[in-house]
Amino acid sequence: MSVPTPPSNLVRQPNRGFTTFHISEIYVPGGTGLYVPNVNDLIIDYQAGFYRCSVVDYTTGISILVPWDPPRHNDLVTQEDVLLGSGPGRASESYRAYLDTSVTPFALSLDARLHLYGSGNRYIKAFRGVDISAASGDVISRFYNQSGSYLGENIPLEIVAMEDHNNYSIQTPMVFYTLTEMDDGEVVTIVVYDDAGNTRSVNYVTVKNTSFVRTVDMSLEYITDIALECPYLSSSDPTTLEIPLNMVVANIPMMGVVTYNSGRTARMNVDGTKFSLLGTENFIATRAGQTVPIALSYSIGPGEHSYSMTPSVNNHITKQYQIRTANPDNAYKVKLFAWPYWVDAITGYRLKFYMTNLERNYIWDVTNKVIQGAGARAYNPLEYAALQRVTFMVNLNAVDSLFSPYNHVETCDINLSGPPNDSLTTFWNAGYEPNQNPAYGTNTFATVHYNAVNSYTVNVSCGATTQSQWLDRLYYRTLPLLDGFAEEVPPLPTHFYVTSGNQRVLYPIVQWGTALAMTDGPETGQNVYIEFIRRISGTDLQLSTAALPVRRV
Repeated sequence: MSVPTPPSNLVRQPNRGFTTFHISEIYVPGGTGLYVPNVNDLIIDYQAGFYRCSVVDYTTGISILVPWDPPRHNDLVTQEDVLLGSGPGRASESYRAYLDTSVTPFALSLDARLHLYGSGNRYIKAFRGVDISAASGDVISRFYNQSGSYLGENIPLEIVAMEDHNNYSIQTPMVFYTLTEMDDGEVVTIVVYDDAGNTRSVNYVTVKNTSFVRTVDMSLEYITDIALECPYLSSSDPTTLEIPLNMVVANIPMMGVVTYNSGRTARMNVDGTKFSLLGTENFIATRAGQTVPIALSYSIGPGEHSYSMTPSVNNHITKQYQIRTANPDNAYKVKLFAWPYWVDAITGYRLKFYMTNLERNYIWDVTNKVIQGAGARAYNPLEYAALQRVTFMVNLNAVDSLFSPYNHVETCDINLSGPPNDSLTTFWNAGYEPNQNPAYGTNTFATVHYNAVNSYTVNVSCGATTQSQWLDRLYYRTLPLLDGFAEEVPPLPTHFYVTSGNQRVLYPIVQWGTALAMTDGPETGQNVYIEFIRRISGTDLQLSTAALPVRRV
């Protein structure tokens, strides 16, 4: 194959020094470029990146270009970049890790002005030097509890208190410890992680040996009191928490309040960072009238002082409280029902949520109040033929003001069969206890027949031949709430509501197998909803809900 003759005005400069060209200037047969690069010249293509000339033929003018990536030094620390969270406007080397070797283990505290931004940050590790690899990285951080027990190398973060704002996402590392002696100027790498152990950022500080870290705020404020804020504090005794029977203390929202001699107060979560509630570990209120002593503990930080409350040797101050188990409150014994319903092929099955309580006075539609449980797997509306064990949470006070703020958590098993069609008999299964067998949903569907405009016939019998068989499939498999003190089985329903589209009609239980005349009929894959009630002397007890995916016939 012959090589095209180069143009007469081709620019060849074999003796010149290094030059940078744009890709359009380089001679290519058939192109518009007129320059022949020398070996090691740099060629820039704003779309593809950089190239280096590796071979050139000055006779033909043809050159060979190879991709070139600039070297990166992300793992190297320069004298201009030894700081944490470096960015525009910050002075080089202005942040330190202060090492106090006068105590054992050695205390290591990061500059109090160092802030980590992002609500997903959960803890840090400190490495000596810049090697943070799993194979050879030297982790020097150590964390101990109030009793001096070693808890590991992960250092928790604490919220930065702000007087005028409620801060949720600006944090700073707690003071931690190390067994490693280091010289001034040594580099320590701080790696920030989230709950799942994913790296959020990698930052660098230099070591300064010192026996005292001087705080940014030099004003001396004295702590005069600490207190607990909680919706379950007794109205007659503010040092007593009255907890309903069977309620888990860890699920109760609590805030700690610090009062200073200046009159200023600071409110923080009781989450084990600054405030802790001692004596509640694994405690569940199981016996009415039970009383357990507990203590509210506050960790005094740098620049804080207390004279009316004597700090312990590990620099904590405490205040005594007690927990008293209140009489059973059936209003707080609640149950969530999660029902899949079809939207479209792109969206898949969304979930509709109902809630009942053991007082059986309401059935709430809580679809817009339920959120995913902390740390739980996310529900996937397009994941078919696979068990999804999903945890949901609802704040009862957001559902109804009759409740105090309390987070109810429940785990459900959802198994989606696939996109709906008029031949399916099992669209999905729902289980309300782990590995529930049989789960709700097998051979469970409603048939809807279109008669005329605003005239439909709905059948909810699901192929059952007896009332007890029907109740077993639609009522008992929803696992209705049961009063274990007074009931062996859930109450038997006397009536049921059917909600079809926008119409809701009450029927006696004996009409379970009859064709029901309705003015509205959902499409295939959408749901008809049933509410089971027991009517006693004109009072309706709300027992349970069930959802039946629709088949049009």
